[in-house]
Amino acid sequence: MTISAKTVIPAFLLIFLLVTAGFLYLNSKSQKQPPANVPSVPSADALLKEAQGEIIEEFPPLPVYPNSTLINTYKKAERGKFGYEGNWTTPDPVNTVMAWYLDSLPAAGWTIATPPENPDSDASQFMVLTKDRLLLNLTVENEDGNITEIIAEFPLSE
Repeated sequence: MTISAKTVIPAFLLIFLLVTAGFLYLNSKSQKQPPANVPSVPSADALLKEAQGEIIEEFPPLPVYPNSTLINTYKKAERGKFGYEGNWTTPDPVNTVMAWYLDSLPAAGWTIATPPENPDSDASQFMVLTKDRLLLNLTVENEDGNITEIIAEFPLSE
């Protein structure tokens, strides 16, 4: 008795499909769904308040680069901690913007905790500053060759 490829291949495919279907069925049964009467929980990093083109009331005071356009600011929360972020754009180069912040933020009482690694870079720069109980992560980066984005993030804190 000889077994031809015409009978082996369809039999193999049938077995493969049955095993795959069984696996998918068992896997779907093992994933528990919450009861219908339980409200869904928002993501761990919930957005509490956002304003397009304006600074939200609770946003920490910060010098704003003079030739910039405000995109948005927002407040976020996670496990009882709150944080803020503001986003601006400007046509000015990264190194010009960062040089302004290196002068203006210390003059406004901020202490540079981590200075930019390369203040002359025109691609992307990052520095960390502190003031009282606030921590500021300031990122200045070139977006598309013509636009520089300024991101001021105040990480989650109590």
